[in-house]
Amino acid sequence: SNEKSTLTAYHPYSEQGMPAEFSVATDQTSGGASSDLLVAVKKEVTPSSAPVGMLFYHVMSQLTIVVDNTSSAAVTGVSVGGFVPTAEIDYSAPKAAAKSGVAAAEVKTYEVEPGSIYRAVLAPQQAALTVTVATDDGRSHSKTLSSAQLESGRRYDMSVLVTNEEIQISLSGDIGDWE
Repeated sequence: SNEKSTLTAYHPYSEQGMPAEFSVATDQTSGGASSDLLVAVKKEVTPSSAPVGMLFYHVMSQLTIVVDNTSSAAVTGVSVGGFVPTAEIDYSAPKAAAKSGVAAAEVKTYEVEPGSIYRAVLAPQQAALTVTVATDDGRSHSKTLSSAQLESGRRYDMSVLVTNEEIQISLSGDIGDWE
């Protein structure tokens, strides 16, 4: 048949088929690959013997946290709270958005560079974002941005300054394509 079709592919694989919703791991200390949903859509494909090229897009958001530690204790971990971990997937776009009615959760980030750069894959949404930095003296410092918006398929950088008394945070206004 010469009927045109739409091909959709996604990763990571699910035995139940194409997921209508996807949840990021709340413990990403071993890496964020299992939380990184990739989707490719190719429309108007006619049957042929030639392979069909598929371009995959990240549909979640990536947050990189750069820690400048001026305190006397070493950073032992960073977590992000206030965001819903589950997103509904729109394969036609492709994009994702936080699922309503799901409770926010804390996500433990993974170390890119020990003590200084941490990363997490999060469901795209706008919400209050709390960053918590744990140090080896048993203390934890938290700070909340009253409104942070993370868009589908984008990566964001956050600067965190840790002192002996508190932390200061700022989310970059620049949005970069996820690479």
